[in-house]
Amino acid sequence: MTVANSNFQHHQGQRGIARLFVARPILGIVLNLLIVIAGVAALTAVDVREMPDVDQPVLSVRTDYDGAAPAIVDQEVTQVLEDALRSLDGLSDISATSSAGLSRITIDLSDGTDIDVAANEAREIMSETVRSLPEEIDDPMVTKSDSNSDPIIRLALSGDASIADMTEFAEGTLYDRLSKIDGVAEVTVRGAENYEFRIVAIMPSLLARGLTFEDLADALETLRDDTPLGDVENSAQSMTVRPASPEVTSETIEQLPVDATTRIGDIALVQYVPEDADSASRVNRETSVGVEITRQSVGNTLAISRAVSTALDDLRPALPDGIELIVTSDDGIYIEASITEVARSIGIATLVVVFVIFLFLRSARATMIPAVTIPIALIGTVAAI
Repeated sequence: MTVANSNFQHHQGQRGIARLFVARPILGIVLNLLIVIAGVAALTAVDVREMPDVDQPVLSVRTDYDGAAPAIVDQEVTQVLEDALRSLDGLSDISATSSAGLSRITIDLSDGTDIDVAANEAREIMSETVRSLPEEIDDPMVTKSDSNSDPIIRLALSGDASIADMTEFAEGTLYDRLSKIDGVAEVTVRGAENYEFRIVAIMPSLLARGLTFEDLADALETLRDDTPLGDVENSAQSMTVRPASPEVTSETIEQLPVDATTRIGDIALVQYVPEDADSASRVNRETSVGVEITRQSVGNTLAISRAVSTALDDLRPALPDGIELIVTSDDGIYIEASITEVARSIGIATLVVVFVIFLFLRSARATMIPAVTIPIALIGTVAAI
């Protein structure tokens, strides 16, 4: 008896709601309009992505130590940085990999941690710790992405222009524009042609003046603080200098003094040559310069794709003669197509449902009710999200 009364009261309540909107149609129209307005407002602000936003904020620290064995990298670089980074606020987990000439550290942050604040704090820790590292290493690089993550967008510069011209545009204008896009963690240039100074010792002249190869190396190292020579690499009888300033020329280096009576040009041959490439890029069987864009661990692929597309439209009119900018792959296009297909499927399903209801009811007036309520319910769901 109690169950029957409960069911009766439930049906009465449902009838009461229906009776209310039948008696006051304007109230029903106003409520539906509010749902539609809330849904449309939410639709413009909702975060659209391929998968739910469950990405954990991640930082990566990369340190290059050219020529060092994995054991040396692990002992002198990785362990030192790892111990220093354990004081990072919001740290959840830390892992590291040491290989020949390279140290990689991946930092998993706690949910809710501001990745920008954490990245700045990590860079401060690196600046304080770098004095404890070997002098030969490059400064550690902190990026707001997993070091093993794949690029979401790949671009290519090709055409009749020289690789040097393409490299200059890629590492200058293009890099500066793309790296400022919100959500981009790293912009990497592949297949670039950079130049370096190769300094080959003339051993008879060196020995005749009572000098050694170490004296030649010390002359460059001593003046690095006053002259923007960039990185210096040594081998058996030659050195490689990567200039940090376009003002440095072969003549600049040749005039550097080794002692009171000797200059570098007297005992060494200075050549300005392309550096040995560690990667190559080709598009449509033509040599090109590739550009890879990696998103932050919490970045939105679709938003980055749209921003990159806008940036490329702005840059294309400024391309130097003979250079063509091509998008070779873009994960955002796939996501955009998937979202469009979902919207099309929902629209088709709604039309099929309305058509089936009309076949059964044989009444256009009765069919209008679900034809209106289904879209309103879908829009209202977006507002509820």
